[in-house]
Amino acid sequence: MKKRICLSLLIIILPLLLLGFLGCMKKPDHTPNYGPEVNVNEIISAINDDMPAEPLEMKKGQYISLDVTQSIDGQPPLTMLQRLDEILERTETSERIDWQFHVTQNQLVDSSGTWKQTKDVYDIGMEKDPSTAIAAISGTALSVTDKKMNIYSLKGLQAEDEQSPTKVTYHNLKREDGYMPVPLLVKNHQDGKCGGVQNCDKGLRYVRVSFDRVIWDRPDKGIKTAFTFTYSADIPTYIADWDSPSSMAPSNQIQSCAKTWMEIESGSMTQVIPIQQCADIRDFQHGSTTSP
Repeated sequence: MKKRICLSLLIIILPLLLLGFLGCMKKPDHTPNYGPEVNVNEIISAINDDMPAEPLEMKKGQYISLDVTQSIDGQPPLTMLQRLDEILERTETSERIDWQFHVTQNQLVDSSGTWKQTKDVYDIGMEKDPSTAIAAISGTALSVTDKKMNIYSLKGLQAEDEQSPTKVTYHNLKREDGYMPVPLLVKNHQDGKCGGVQNCDKGLRYVRVSFDRVIWDRPDKGIKTAFTFTYSADIPTYIADWDSPSSMAPSNQIQSCAKTWMEIESGSMTQVIPIQQCADIRDFQHGSTTSP
């Protein structure tokens, strides 16, 4: 009898105990942890403080050529775009410098290997006052071409953030510096001047930053892209991205890479495929002459 009473009490009390216990428990948080968060301005400062661009040193006769490659799911990279920027004119007053950039791009347009070439002319002006030089830059394309492959830049990411309808965060900032090899095309210039690099044998000084950028498409989940940007004060300062007026800023970016993990749904299966895009400067030449 006593045992039966105890069991009856347990049946009555147990649900109450469970309700009290569950009421004290916190709702599980399924938000992914993307790592320590940083502000994009901290990333930009990590570069500008030690490897600033030198826009006022952009001279007539300089050029840079770069390749944009793409790799899907670890496959060998495929060249998608080749670009050549040349400064053909430079005029200077006591307060201002103006340049004319000629930009030639060859873009792969289909899987059959068809390429399309576009040529643009950009007029760029900048005040000499260091406090306004960067802010005063402006440019106008004199010809209109099709949209080209995106070349990532920190300035471009910041401009995208300002227009993004969803939250964007940055995480896991890392920084390194040192010397990297001079590109072979530069080192093998026939004039033997190594593109104007002072210490060709030692290599190019560089600063490299890596970080993750998360675009929150849902409150509890985001699309992560791992970025790496490398800068060198030993290459000519140029314009990294011509496609966006808001990010049309001087840069000495020698390499950028972006790796995104895309979820591809097929029926009831979801596959995560890594896609990486990189832009590398393959050749360059510092300018040495100015317009009359």
